[in-house]
Order: sequence, then structure tokens, then C-alpha cells
Amino acid sequence: MSCHLRIRLKPSIFRAVPLTNASLFGVLVASLATGAGVCPVIAQQTSAVSMTEIRIDQRYPSVFISFDHAGKREPLKKAESNDGIWLRLHNNTKVPLFFPIFGVPEPLGQMGMFYEIIPASKETPPEVLPWGYSVGHLSSAYLLEPGGSVLFSVPREHLPKAVALRISFNYAWELDEKANYVRKGEPQHYVLFYSSSIPQ
Repeated sequence: MSCHLRIRLKPSIFRAVPLTNASLFGVLVASLATGAGVCPVIAQQTSAVSMTEIRIDQRYPSVFISFDHAGKREPLKKAESNDGIWLRLHNNTKVPLFFPIFGVPEPLGQMGMFYEIIPASKETPPEVLPWGYSVGHLSSAYLLEPGGSVLFSVPREHLPKAVALRISFNYAWELDEKANYVRKGEPQHYVLFYSSSIPQ
């Protein structure tokens, strides 16, 4: 017996439902009886299927980092310069975001962010790749509420040409019952800010 599976999805069959709906994604599975046995197939949906739309503002990505301003910045480490870039991490979803942070003096932003610096492109790697701020034992957990944003700063030299700043995060539904830790086996998500986005 041979089985042929066909899936056809139409944008028009989806509509937004409240986030409290326990079923975020639905797929109808049917069994097609044949003379030789039963073959599982994906049923073609003809009526409206409820699917949660978690993005708040459709004009922007679900999670993104924007440039805020540049200026003088108090170094956190001896090797850092006095020049800084202030960035803002936005949660454009209806779900809290979870990520580690550390404390900083108020002029440096609302909190310190852990991040790594990666090449923006394999074709044009930077001559020297700066080190970001790695997660350490002095970190604490933070939940960024839906629609919220946080301001943080980085040394200017951490964002030379042809690099991207990358921050890892998780969604609240990937946390344990007490919202203290990310459950084992959950995927890691990343949001990037490219140095090319800094105004010249």
C-alpha cells in the first residue's frame, strides 16, 4: 500500500484567539481506509482554524533590538573605552520573555545584558571579533512583560563594522512551573542587532 500525504494551508483559515486558549496550534488528522488497510493522512481544512497571533504590532518583528543613542559611557571593565552605544530590547509579543541580566549603574541603562558578538556575514568577517558579556554566576533572571522594552548599553568598540550583537532568550511557556528556569530540552531563541544599523 502506498500513501500520499498532501498538506494545503491557506492564510485565510487562521484567525486570532486569546492567549489563554490552551490549543495554540491545531492540525486535523484523519484516517483514510483503503482496501489494503488504513493510511493516515493530513486532512485538508475547509473551515476556520483558531491560531493564536502573539505579535502585538504587525509592523515590527516579534522580538527586536533598536538603536537608542550614542554617548560617553562609564567602563565596566578596565579595557573598555569611554564611548558607548545604548540599545533597546523590545518584546513585541503577548508573552513574557525570559533572559539573564546583571546590575549596572543607572546611567548605563536599566540593566546589564549578556550577549555575544558574531560575524554579520560569512563573506565579510571582521578582522577582530570583540568579546561580549558572558553569562556568569552573578546573573539573575528577568521577565520582560508583553509590549515592554529595556534599555542597555555596550562599549562602542563591541560593535565595529560587519558584526552583530546576539542575545539569547526564552518564552515564558518554556519555563518551569515556578518560572525560575527553562525546562530541559526547550529550544534557545536569539535576537540580533547589526552594527550596520548604527546611524553614521
